[in-house]
Amino acid sequence: MPALENLYSRTSNLNPPAARRRRTQRAALARKFTLSRATLSISRVLGVLGLALLGACTHGTPSEGDGKKVFENLLEHGRGAKVASFKKVNGQQVEQFGVKAYSLDFEAMVEYPKGFHPECINAHGMQGLACMRYLSGPDDRFLKEGAKQKIAGSINFMQTEKGWKGEDGNVY
Repeated sequence: MPALENLYSRTSNLNPPAARRRRTQRAALARKFTLSRATLSISRVLGVLGLALLGACTHGTPSEGDGKKVFENLLEHGRGAKVASFKKVNGQQVEQFGVKAYSLDFEAMVEYPKGFHPECINAHGMQGLACMRYLSGPDDRFLKEGAKQKIAGSINFMQTEKGWKGEDGNVY
């Protein structure tokens, strides 16, 4: 072994710039490897944090945006109605028989740019007999063009493995 060390030191002494260059290259390679390991560690930590945050979001409660999407989906598209505003008023999470549910109370303003069966309203604002077929309950109304209607109610969600399932059948 001493002979090899001696040989190396003799060859290094013979060509000092080459030996320095090799040492510099080795040091640069070591720094690069250390930096890439640090970067890899940071990216792993950020990945784990990202998954944790994503998991936290999906296991929370339904948001106001989720409620608005369900409401828009439940609002009959044939009416030509548009949701002008939607506000979450309250919410309550309950669990019965091991099933988690969430009730989102809301207030919404709905606009009817073309009205809702405006042909059924006569000059006196009364409903014509020809439109009685559209009536199915005491809350059914015919609305003039441009009418706005304030609606308050609640939307129910049920927690599933994939997220919160709304009354429209979609998972949020």
